Amino acid sequence: MLEVGLGGRLDATNVIDEKDVCVITQIGLEHTAILGDTVAQIAEEKAGIITPGTAVIMAPQRESAADVVRRVCAERGARLVEVAQACALTRTRHDDQGQEFTLRTPQQTYKLRVPLLGRHQLDNAAAAVLALEAAGVDGEAAVREGLAAVRWPCRIEVLRRRPLLIADGAHDRDSARRLVQTLRDDLGVSEAVVVAGCSGDKNVGALAEELSSIAVHAIATRSRHPRSMAPRPIAGAFAERGVPVSVEAPVSAALEAAQALGARAVVVCGSLFVAAEAREHVLGVAYDPPPAPEPAGPAATRARYP
Repeated sequence: MLEVGLGGRLDATNVIDEKDVCVITQIGLEHTAILGDTVAQIAEEKAGIITPGTAVIMAPQRESAADVVRRVCAERGARLVEVAQACALTRTRHDDQGQEFTLRTPQQTYKLRVPLLGRHQLDNAAAAVLALEAAGVDGEAAVREGLAAVRWPCRIEVLRRRPLLIADGAHDRDSARRLVQTLRDDLGVSEAVVVAGCSGDKNVGALAEELSSIAVHAIATRSRHPRSMAPRPIAGAFAERGVPVSVEAPVSAALEAAQALGARAVVVCGSLFVAAEAREHVLGVAYDPPPAPEPAGPAATRARYP
């Protein structure tokens, strides 16, 4: 199994000419400077992974994206399976540790649990099950055990319960919208202190617009990662939307300031870098710095190859 890193058409994984199954998850406006300014343009890049004869599993999409994938599948002779049409999915139970659901596919009916929050994760799980079926994997027990064993840090992850502290990698409009919906529907949270830090290339205005509906206070911060955005533009985006703001860095200081405000819930988001540093601070995870870069030049070459 190969995961596409960016786009599809020009991604390094596309050197594989023959593919049994391709999975296209929900497409949104992300990496627009590289992939295009519209969902349809981005879908065209994503659909570049489709090769003749493959089975294509398409998660629920905006119609503009779905139309592109349908056209490319028809042009290349690929078999398209649309999750929204092929499956019947019913959520039967949920709590702050996951959710249970019944999934009926063209092959069989599954009763499953996934330890992830948010209805969107059920769509992802359905796409995964259909991909396994298309690849010829048989057995409800294996599917059930595999999904139950999923661990995905920083995906609406509950780090602490009193006060409720959530870390999530939401960094664009779509993911922030799903975060807010999950907080309301699954956790009963309608107000929270938001700790936000973004990468430098993100649309912080779109992120703030979605989060402002629940934010009683926003704390702008930044991660140690060199791609991180300075806190001031993040604070400005929330302030423009009427949210009281402050600036604290590093992430550990922002978390302490957020909890000092006494809110029932604190949500850390904006990038996986920030969510990971929140996780380090709360759970006591040791930071593993990247290796130092190797020296350049003739002397370094001679040292490596004597």
